[in-house]
Amino acid sequence: MKEYFKHDKGYLLINEEAFFLTSSGNWSEIQQLNEKGFYEVRQQAIRSFKVFVWVGLILLISLFISFKSQSYYSFLVGLGLAFSVWRYLITETTIRCKIPMDKMSEVKINEEQNVIVFHFKNARNIEDFELLNEVDPKAILFFKDHFKNLIKGA
Repeated sequence: MKEYFKHDKGYLLINEEAFFLTSSGNWSEIQQLNEKGFYEVRQQAIRSFKVFVWVGLILLISLFISFKSQSYYSFLVGLGLAFSVWRYLITETTIRCKIPMDKMSEVKINEEQNVIVFHFKNARNIEDFELLNEVDPKAILFFKDHFKNLIKGA
């Protein structure tokens, strides 16, 4: 079994060993992934902060240029650019980790909103969860077919 599905901020890759959360969906990326722990969460926070800084800088520069030129057009262009950068870099804000199959406790699925919530024990053996929004509807069908023992109602 080797499957992958898109969600709002990245990809969910699945094989016999584990679930993998990545930003690119590239199978070669899973070799360097660790279980979710303090380091992975900290790395996600740093990447998210960098994205927010870039978008904030673009907004500030466009605001400055619009005040200098007294033109709202430049501010609208800056807003459009900031939105484009945000959409392009949104995958950088996702956590990149591995969730071993044997540490999974349950999967909650909300079909109406295309949401999947994984409940598992993280690297420190503490109960944890990961929420995936805007999951590909095929993923929900896949989970219903292959992981009936883990699925609980949302």
